[in-house]
Amino acid sequence: MKKWQQIFWVLWAVAQVAIVASCVCDVIKNKYNDDALFVFVVCQPIMVLLPFFLKRHRLGAVINIAIASIYAICCCCERFNSGGGFLDGANWFIYLSILSVLQFILVALYWGIEKIIKVCKSKSTKDSVN
Repeated sequence: MKKWQQIFWVLWAVAQVAIVASCVCDVIKNKYNDDALFVFVVCQPIMVLLPFFLKRHRLGAVINIAIASIYAICCCCERFNSGGGFLDGANWFIYLSILSVLQFILVALYWGIEKIIKVCKSKSTKDSVN
């Protein structure tokens, strides 16, 4: 396994552990099972997309997983340092749900636009040959 792949998978594991720790902390401290389950489920699309993105965009995938790890760790710290009230430490919810959805949309849009451009170029090349 190459060095950049090792970095990616270590960061991926760190992000997943931070996400799970935040959700488990919310269940243990506050008994908000639904919130924790919602945040965990909302975070998974970006975590599933990035390993596929890694195949063609090494640097982009490593940077995106680093960003996801940073906000997952910030969320985990926020959750563990909160007092345990309903809105106390509500930033953890924002960090994990909104930022992961936003990051997923941006990566998916980039990848989709890249695929459309590639298809258009291949069609124009085919047409010019004929």
